[in-house]
This record gives sequence, structure tokens and C-alpha cells, in this order.
Amino acid sequence: MTSIQKHLWHMGIGNRLKGYKMIILAVQLGVENEDRLQCAQEHLYKPIAQQTGCDVHCVERNIRTVIDSAWHNNPDYLSRLAGFTLSRPPTVTRFLDILVTACLREQGPTSA
Repeated sequence: MTSIQKHLWHMGIGNRLKGYKMIILAVQLGVENEDRLQCAQEHLYKPIAQQTGCDVHCVERNIRTVIDSAWHNNPDYLSRLAGFTLSRPPTVTRFLDILVTACLREQGPTSA
């Protein structure tokens, strides 16, 4: 189980949701290059849509559904990952940023 999957599992998110694999792909892309989070539509949603064979808007909607589920299941864990108290569910890009940052933190410093 990858770090991303473990975080999703702690939020009560499993493979039964369409957005599960999309979030994993988005976080992997974000870990590879954090700048992709700055233009998520172009650099995250489009490649994921091409890979999964669905529309770009479906990617965002499916990820939003996962976020709503995570918020319902375990908002405290999500706040812990964020490093601050969340008063409402995060946006898609904020959620992905939280997960990317958590994964990068776990990887530790990279050697150049």
C-alpha cells in the first residue's frame, strides 16, 4: 500500500469511488512536479482524463466526491494532514496540495 493509499484509507476512502484512482494519479503527478498544482486543469485533470478515458470535468467532479466523503468520514485526519484546522471541506486543488505535501514530507529530503 502506497503512502497516498494509506492517507486515503485513514479518510475512509477506498477503491469503490471513481475518484480514488484519479486522486492517486493526481498526487503522483504533483509529487513529480509540484508546479502542476498551479494549473490543475491543464497539468493534472487533462492527463488524468486521457489516462482514464473520461471528460476533464468528470475528473474534478469525481475528486470532489472523494473529498466530500473524506470530510464526512474523518475531518480530523484531514486537518491533521493539512497542519491546521479545516472548517469546511477543502477545494480540489487544496486537497491535492495537502496530499502532495504530506507525501513529499514522508519522502524526506532528496539528494541532488
